[in-house]
Amino acid sequence: KTATTASAKSTAKTKVPKQVDFLSWDDAKANEYIALRGVLIVAPGTFNEKTAYLQGEDGSGPGVELYFSKADWPTLDPGDIVLATGKKSAVKSGRRLLLFSTDDIEVLDHTDLTAAAVAIDGLTEQQHNTLVLLAGDIAKNGKNDLALQDANEAISVKLTKASIASPDLLPKSSGEVIGVYRYGAKPELWPRDETDVAIDEVDTNQTPLPVIDAVINSHDKTARTSTASPWRNAFLTISAAIVIGLAYFF
Repeated sequence: KTATTASAKSTAKTKVPKQVDFLSWDDAKANEYIALRGVLIVAPGTFNEKTAYLQGEDGSGPGVELYFSKADWPTLDPGDIVLATGKKSAVKSGRRLLLFSTDDIEVLDHTDLTAAAVAIDGLTEQQHNTLVLLAGDIAKNGKNDLALQDANEAISVKLTKASIASPDLLPKSSGEVIGVYRYGAKPELWPRDETDVAIDEVDTNQTPLPVIDAVINSHDKTARTSTASPWRNAFLTISAAIVIGLAYFF
């Protein structure tokens, strides 16, 4: 019995994982032992101690949540290109890879990490759990969160996921926010730290409205009279001439 147990452990350690990428993720079976190469977009300890996030080196997705219950991570930084080995899993929020030891993740290289600039209404399910950059008008959406809105769509920016302090906003603010996109019925954007939230504040109470020439307010009697006065004067002149002419003949 002891020999059998030892043999099983030895087999588990030497088992060759199936190589998958972000496009072929669905080719692997649930609970299958797999190896996935990708770029780290969220380091452990950002949203919580047990998770990190990977996307394809080319920005492909959907991204994958790495889950390590022991949280005994090696040193990792966003932009690290890693090879993660573990058991394929899934949660309601998307793809998950279960890690069991520190050796299950290996840093291969490092790259400059760039978020994909996308319009809010252009986001798709394929970008779930990937790093994106969104721009628009910013307003309070809750006690500690923001709403980001462009001309067509809005998205909730969850500052609390990374314990980011909610900024003080002026009446009209716009800006850019980088974060992990969360696809769903109520889509969300999860910035990783304060540097992911760039706000360009404009105080509409102090900014004068532009003066537009040739636009007359229909309720402004002075403007209407002034604009019509040349025609009015011409009409009076012609009328006077007619009256004088009639008086001459009669």
